[in-house]
Amino acid sequence: MTKNVLQAWAADIENRTKGMEQQIPLVVRAHDVKPGVVYKDDKVTVTAFRVRHGEWPQAFGYRFDTPGRSIVLSGDTSPSDELVAHCRRCDVLIHEAYSPDSKPPNVPDWLKYRAQYHTSTEELADIANRTKPGLLIVYHTSRRLPSDKILGEIKRKYQGKVVISEDLDIY
Repeated sequence: MTKNVLQAWAADIENRTKGMEQQIPLVVRAHDVKPGVVYKDDKVTVTAFRVRHGEWPQAFGYRFDTPGRSIVLSGDTSPSDELVAHCRRCDVLIHEAYSPDSKPPNVPDWLKYRAQYHTSTEELADIANRTKPGLLIVYHTSRRLPSDKILGEIKRKYQGKVVISEDLDIY
């Protein structure tokens, strides 16, 4: 897969590494991921854990632990006990969410699909209440509804610090 992605982006990579941008050379060291520690050095430990994403047998979230902070990136997922276990005592939880009020596209079984592959705002509030992150950052909301509506739905059940992310935000 990595070989084909690099091939697909060859012109962009060439331009960014040898063109006017002159960024550092691109080096990719790909490997398959299994649950457990996937990277570790003196600054960070990265742990992969299984998440539920519909019919996909291999879907992962990641926990990044540093000496002073822990960050969990849920990935696309529906709620699970394994997700909750890896989010406990994290400083930052980055999690996707959809609003149950968003108008579904004209796709057969959309509501069933969405429930099996993603997390509703109410479910995310429950996860946050169980795990108590220092900051909950919500992403991948599909933008079918305004951010303040999604935020309001989460805040009805979750009183902790929560924000809706935007590209290039810094926290």
